[in-house]
Amino acid sequence: MKMNVISYKQYGGPEVLVSAEMAIPQPKSNEALIRVHASTVTIADCMMRRGGLMARLILGIFGPRKKFQIPGIEFAGVVEKTGRDFNRFKPGDRIAGFRGFGTGCYAEYKCISSKDSAVKIPPYIGFEEAVTLVDGATTAYYFLQKAHICPGDRILVIGASGSVGSFALQLATIMGAEADGVCSQVNHSLIQSLGAKHCFDYRTDSLKAEAYDFIFDAAGKSTFWKCRPSLKRKGLYMTTRINWRTLIQHLLFGRGSGKRSRIALSIKKDYELKMVLALLDSGQLTTHIDRVFPLSQAAQAHAFVEKGKKRGNVVIQIRYNNYSAKIESRVL
Repeated sequence: MKMNVISYKQYGGPEVLVSAEMAIPQPKSNEALIRVHASTVTIADCMMRRGGLMARLILGIFGPRKKFQIPGIEFAGVVEKTGRDFNRFKPGDRIAGFRGFGTGCYAEYKCISSKDSAVKIPPYIGFEEAVTLVDGATTAYYFLQKAHICPGDRILVIGASGSVGSFALQLATIMGAEADGVCSQVNHSLIQSLGAKHCFDYRTDSLKAEAYDFIFDAAGKSTFWKCRPSLKRKGLYMTTRINWRTLIQHLLFGRGSGKRSRIALSIKKDYELKMVLALLDSGQLTTHIDRVFPLSQAAQAHAFVEKGKKRGNVVIQIRYNNYSAKIESRVL
């Protein structure tokens, strides 16, 4: 039996993504086979496809080690069957989960291990909606927890209209903080609806001096040096992007009682998945889907995301289902 996948054999632009057919994998004893319904396009997916530093260290220095490298760090779907030692979920369970650098979710079927981060999703939450929580919402939650956000804190979210940023604004507000956002002016109404008290245009506006307890660069667009004047005396800067610059900043300014810069990497997400799903279920958290692309248009979806204009999340729809019409009515 064959399945449709999107894969690439070399690093590069969206054009390296091609459709292919592969054999449907069979789960090992500690694995489950997932019938994938939806995935997403994240900045991390694009970075790995381009061959960024972290991607090359993990996937291969000169090119992907695998003959067919399949993108997709997050999935939502249905458990098809399980190995004899896999007891986390049972066939028929609707789940959403995270693959990280394991990737492989741009495929009609995917095997996950018992160690992969995943959570059951209620029957009334669509696959497209659930999959957007997996990386964006959990990463935002993880960073806000690492920053020890308290009620009354003032925070600034850079890249506030993207997936991680849009969730960070909502979560900060839920935690009792006062949040401002940085994005293009066309998206100011969106981030205000998510809880941003003040909006700044990243191209024209100047930030307030010594105003923030925490600056969260959710898009990797700024630096500690640029943001330092806007931090309070004991303020903290964190970014989702890890490169040589952020590593050096972390080593030089990660500790002490003054203005600090720290790095973190959200990989194991089971706890965060349960927390954000509960917030979505209770109506405190909402997800914003910009566009939905079919699997065959994954290259176009990557090109759209790399323009840097997406609002919230971009979904790869692998199987059409009854929830899709509901999702389309909420597309911004």
